Amino acid sequence: MSILCALVGSPKAIYSFYAVKGHENLLEKAEAILAAIGTENSRVCYVYESYNFLVRKAEDEVIYICAADEMFGKRIPFAFLAVIRNEFERKYLTQAENNERIEEFDLILEREVNYFSNEKDYDNILKTKKELDELKSIMDENLEKIVQRGGKLDTLIDKTDKINKKSYIFKKQATTLKRKMWWKDKKMLLILLVIILIIWKKQDDKIVLIDDSIQALTKLSQKHQIFIITYCKDKTEKENLEQLYEEFGLFSIGIPKIQFLYHSTKEGKIAFVRQLTSAFHIDYEFDVLKELKRLHIPQTGLITENPPLEHEFTIACPKLSFID
Repeated sequence: MSILCALVGSPKAIYSFYAVKGHENLLEKAEAILAAIGTENSRVCYVYESYNFLVRKAEDEVIYICAADEMFGKRIPFAFLAVIRNEFERKYLTQAENNERIEEFDLILEREVNYFSNEKDYDNILKTKKELDELKSIMDENLEKIVQRGGKLDTLIDKTDKINKKSYIFKKQATTLKRKMWWKDKKMLLILLVIILIIWKKQDDKIVLIDDSIQALTKLSQKHQIFIITYCKDKTEKENLEQLYEEFGLFSIGIPKIQFLYHSTKEGKIAFVRQLTSAFHIDYEFDVLKELKRLHIPQTGLITENPPLEHEFTIACPKLSFID
């Protein structure tokens, strides 16, 4: 189960596409969706046979489509679309204005398809789910045979005992996997908390950036896609913030300027994180985290101390990979 093809285009042209070997026929369906997609939906899923076709339309009329096995779900493919959209807008949007093929982007599609289809943790989850399905199948098969053959009660008890033992082994394996993933989540949470807490300090009554935090953010941005979301009330304040970020060198450490987002309301912040399909979000406001939990954001972290600046400073990460 994985992502099988991807396509980037508009009603006027197809810019880039990639398909896993043996699934090139899915591109024809994707092209049909591209030609028929309306203007009202920015994020939608179509089902064809045993495949999900997931569509994300940007404000600039560029449409991002991918096809995945139906059992693969929707969260991971939508996160994939968010990543390739960011890559395309960052480097290739100007070329798209000519309505020509951008073959260079095919390699990026192939790279991201392989990454999202072969993530280690996802494989472990799918493997566990497969074991559960096999166990259920064995139970149904054994019970059916007992009914058909009129097995005796003691035979039924013996087989039930074997099934219970298999269930215990499965539960133990599932608990071990859950504990391992929990510790990975907490390890990443601690790393991000340390980075956020060390990023600012006061020096001679001024707010300055700690030098070591630049290196930490640089390394983190090399492995994860980070969005920095900041409150500002108007355009002037936004320009002041961008000037502040420029002085601190935040625009030159690998985080694109497009990933510095600004909001003027709490609802706006929540809408940003939800649209990014974040896998992890850290914030100072408990109400925001409570609402994100209700919206099923996988992981959140709360900083209980008051933020060191007059603007609260939050980070949203739509793509995370954990390293032992």
